[in-house]
Amino acid sequence: MEKDGDTKRNILKTAEMLIGNESVCSITTRRIAEEADVNPAALNYHFGSKEELIDLVLSRMMDRVFNDWQRILEIQDMALPVRLYCLIDHSMESIIKYPGMLSSHLFDPMVSKEKRIAFAGRLGGFLRSLPVHLEEELPLQADEIRLNLGQVILSSICAAAVPELFREIAQEDISSGPARSRFITGLMRRFLRIDIKASEIIQSDIARVRKLAFTEREMER
Repeated sequence: MEKDGDTKRNILKTAEMLIGNESVCSITTRRIAEEADVNPAALNYHFGSKEELIDLVLSRMMDRVFNDWQRILEIQDMALPVRLYCLIDHSMESIIKYPGMLSSHLFDPMVSKEKRIAFAGRLGGFLRSLPVHLEEELPLQADEIRLNLGQVILSSICAAAVPELFREIAQEDISSGPARSRFITGLMRRFLRIDIKASEIIQSDIARVRKLAFTEREMER
């Protein structure tokens, strides 16, 4: 017999998967219950309502994104430009793999305005804090770094969120590692004056950054 804690985790994991893949607007209580193989009443019992469950899922997703970014930036034995590259690459890969994650926070009509404001606020806070790390690395002032970095982040989000548009413009598939690498290095060169060498972003380096950044998180699950 499944314990209450197991049922709750199962429902939460299922809701995260559905929202990550499809966004909030296509998710119903019955759909979550069917995919989790539980009685629909269990959802209300453990979370109060579908809306409260969705609110929890979106908060967890948002925390995970910004915690991932922070974990990558805190790795001290890797050059900061490479960490920044990996942060952008990881973010784009996540959006491509889980398109509902971004659309739910920013575009879904069923998500409250407060959630969109919270997401924008977290992103703004990140952009305000990062120049402290980058000023020593770049020939730019803090305000210029913040603005230019914002353009890099927004451009990468848009390219990952609308891959069809990127394909029409660039004649490449953004889900392809080499195409994404060319795009990211081009953004960093254009807006941040960072010229990363191919040898610095070989797959083994990126894999090592991810391993160092996320091993602890995986152990916590």
